[in-house]
Amino acid sequence: IASLDECNQIPAEEEELLTLEMEQQSLKMKQEELIRQQRELKQRLLDQKKKELLIQKELLITNYGAALSSNIKSYNESLGNFECSSNVTIDTPIHDELIAMTPKALKSYYLNAIKTAADRYMLNMEKCALSSGLTTVDD
Repeated sequence: IASLDECNQIPAEEEELLTLEMEQQSLKMKQEELIRQQRELKQRLLDQKKKELLIQKELLITNYGAALSSNIKSYNESLGNFECSSNVTIDTPIHDELIAMTPKALKSYYLNAIKTAADRYMLNMEKCALSSGLTTVDD
């Protein structure tokens, strides 16, 4: 029996090698898990940045849209006070088209829309003054 036990015993070097291989396998599995977690975190960070950008664009659309609407309302009230029959209007893209724009493109769009509304207001005031036989300040 003693000689059978001697045959079944693993030499110390082989046992140490097996232990090291098992530790290496364990570390490899931990490394793979850490890589998976890193990918998850990167994806969550990317998703968070997309949400923040969407919120930023929603705020820009709301704030700039309100400014544009307020200006147009004031222009049209002013035209009405002078009994002008024309109104200032601006065609605005649908919300999905606005949301697809970059923040810089949104700012540019609304800046141009506000300038266009002001130009149309001035043209309508000129037409109204001319049709009423009034003179403008420039005359």
